[in-house]
Amino acid sequence: GQWRELLANRPYRRLLLFVFAAYLTLQGPMALFPIFVRSIGGDLATVSAMWVLMLVVEVPLVAASGSGFARLGARALLGIGVAAGAVRWIVCGASEVPALIYSVQLLHGVTVTGLILGAPMYVHAVVPDELRATAQGVLAMVGVSLGGTLSNLASGRLMDLAGASAPALVGGLAGLALALATPWLLPRATRPTPVPDTELAELAELPG
Repeated sequence: GQWRELLANRPYRRLLLFVFAAYLTLQGPMALFPIFVRSIGGDLATVSAMWVLMLVVEVPLVAASGSGFARLGARALLGIGVAAGAVRWIVCGASEVPALIYSVQLLHGVTVTGLILGAPMYVHAVVPDELRATAQGVLAMVGVSLGGTLSNLASGRLMDLAGASAPALVGGLAGLALALATPWLLPRATRPTPVPDTELAELAELPG
């Protein structure tokens, strides 16, 4: 009965699709980022310097998370995170100005914070307590595992066909469309009404 309840949860199903699409559009360019840096004349030292820029924002944002992010809401966090990642990859894919490419790496921290905090917050808001651990596990499987793996495969193929900047540009444009559609794709996150144990027992006895 509990599995049927989880799968019947419309906001949760929407979240799974949203997070899958987010990782599908944003993860591949991240995995192939060193190859992209090499294509614009950089080396391992350049990649290292850009990673430092990414962490400059990511660490303080995660450390300062709490009531401030809670006030924004899970849906807003997800939309902001995906939008930041999309802008980052669009600039990387379309620009040849090293200083600009360096600067947009700061958006990585915003993306990580938005997805890592926003998605679990959304689950916490829309899934009953007794199903929360399972819901978080399925979320990671669908987003990080399935979406991320398919994104890496697609980005590698796209890089072979169209060049090192293609995954960033295509992923960024798709991510931007996803971010703009966030209010329509994700319902506002609100706590569900608890289901009485007697009703769960009745659901468990239903055939199929």
